[in-house]
Amino acid sequence: MTHPRLHDTILALYRGCRDRAASEFKEWAMETVRGAVEFDSGIWVTSDIVSDDFSSVYLFQQTPEMMKNYDRTLRLSGDFLAQAVMSNPGRTIRMEDLIPRAVFVGHPAYLQHCRYYGMEHALCTCQISPVTRVTTFVSFYRSDPKAHFVESSRQTKELLVPHMIEAMRINLFSQLHNSLDQGSSALAICDSAGAIYETTPRFPEIMQEVWPAWNGPRLSLPFDTLEGEETIRWARDGLKFEATPCRDLYLLSVAREHVLDRLSRRQLEVAEMLVKGKRYKDISRELGISPSTVTNHVNQIHSRLEISGREDLIRLFDRGRNA
Repeated sequence: MTHPRLHDTILALYRGCRDRAASEFKEWAMETVRGAVEFDSGIWVTSDIVSDDFSSVYLFQQTPEMMKNYDRTLRLSGDFLAQAVMSNPGRTIRMEDLIPRAVFVGHPAYLQHCRYYGMEHALCTCQISPVTRVTTFVSFYRSDPKAHFVESSRQTKELLVPHMIEAMRINLFSQLHNSLDQGSSALAICDSAGAIYETTPRFPEIMQEVWPAWNGPRLSLPFDTLEGEETIRWARDGLKFEATPCRDLYLLSVAREHVLDRLSRRQLEVAEMLVKGKRYKDISRELGISPSTVTNHVNQIHSRLEISGREDLIRLFDRGRNA
């Protein structure tokens, strides 16, 4: 029988994984799962399936000297527990499942390594990613020779480790998504009807700055559904949206619309030249358009930006640079 707190522990992993810095995640996750499986120390490492080295190592309640000694005395190729779990990915194995305690205490692995670092009893699990082929090992150790890991602890850890790894994946992608939030813009994933499935933290903040009562999970679209294979753009109440198809979902971005976004590319070129103090005939010559076309563009600029002259335009550009 698994630990009665297993359900709560798994929920805690998923509820808390997004808010942790990546550098703090493994320590937090190890502390979290100790509520369901008691252990004194542990290790969380990754490798590839052909290497004898670990690509990343996290030690929980262990000293760096432990890994240095491991590299000197065992390494992955000489670690019979690691080799056993690699042959049975997804299966959690206890040390005593492989070797009787009386034999283990005379084994070189114990004499040269385990007894020095509180590894009297071990639970080890290996997961191999079907996509990246990265191999993850998570091991728990107890330092009391009399404190065996019982079968319920083995079962509980076997169920926990996939959730620990998935929570780490969510944590890493959350860090990536958060880095894409740039103050005035944010991202979300939605379906063709505008129902939102995931967002970066800034997304609901931007929406509620404009529509305080908005609390998801659906967008108010200007059309019945999002359709087609091209990026769809629209604006509403000072926000601009872009929805890019991703299979049957859409990557949605939202940003504050700056007033200058109302201009076409050519109108923006003309406006930039006006701000620099250039005359109509200079703009005509540099852009290769007629003076009358320049005049038409200027009239459109004034209309779209709701301004009356060059000084107003300069103020809008200054505001844009300081935004």
